Amino acid sequence: FWMDDVSALVQARVIVASVLSGAVVPLALMPSWSKGFVDHQPFRYTVSFPVEIVAGQLTGHELLVGLGIQLGYVVVFAAIARLVWSAGIRA
Repeated sequence: FWMDDVSALVQARVIVASVLSGAVVPLALMPSWSKGFVDHQPFRYTVSFPVEIVAGQLTGHELLVGLGIQLGYVVVFAAIARLVWSAGIRA
């Protein structure tokens, strides 16, 4: 199953990423029931995490953990991208 026009998916991703990254509403202002979900999404590390670093809100340990999580996301998504690319080339 492949799509020829993915513009709607791209727009949906932009909207979701903007909200979950803290670009629309700072993640600190998100409701408490969403904290566990929002704090573990890769989107947090595109806006909110760098802002927290610049603002000096993170300890050294939190900074290292955050950078490690970012590295983990890069490795996982690179592997997924490679698998999808390979599947697309064969199709």
